[in-house]
Amino acid sequence: MSVLFKKSCVGLSVIVFVLLFGLFTHELGHGFTAMVFGAEITYIEIMPGIQLYPEIKRIEWDGNVGSIGHLSLDSEWKSGLATLMGSGSTAIVAYLAIVALYALRPKGTLRFALFLVSLIFAIDIVAYSILPKFGLQHWIIIGGTSPEPLIGALMLGVSETAFYTATILHFIVSYGLTANYIVNLLQNQRI
Repeated sequence: MSVLFKKSCVGLSVIVFVLLFGLFTHELGHGFTAMVFGAEITYIEIMPGIQLYPEIKRIEWDGNVGSIGHLSLDSEWKSGLATLMGSGSTAIVAYLAIVALYALRPKGTLRFALFLVSLIFAIDIVAYSILPKFGLQHWIIIGGTSPEPLIGALMLGVSETAFYTATILHFIVSYGLTANYIVNLLQNQRI
């Protein structure tokens, strides 16, 4: 096997792992938040039509990348926070990956994985808030069809203008920090 083929296989494996990790982070963000407020989780499903909880089985795929069901929460505020924290949890993990890039200065596969997490996880809240407003799904061809993070924010009493302002700032900051990391990395490699 050539070195390029091996590196390509490792790279593809990392991409698949990061995407699956993102899916679970998003769904568990909803579920964990709901559980903190006392809701019982009723199901966990991932694409393409696999139920993971309460039992593993094949189900009809509804087109979503993943979903988690829970019993109703007793206030709109709690429901709003649980709705928002799917994409909110991926945003938090994106910032943790950015911190790890700067603090740990990893190399190789770990750097690549953290770099992907910083980009893909940060865009989750942006894509899920904006694309459904234009009739697209969360990830253009798959995923949710309603602006879930916006709906959660509105339930929390946040105005649409404030939410989109915060979302744009999040995008600028997270991608700016990641771009700065790449520029510094490239500059240091030239020396």
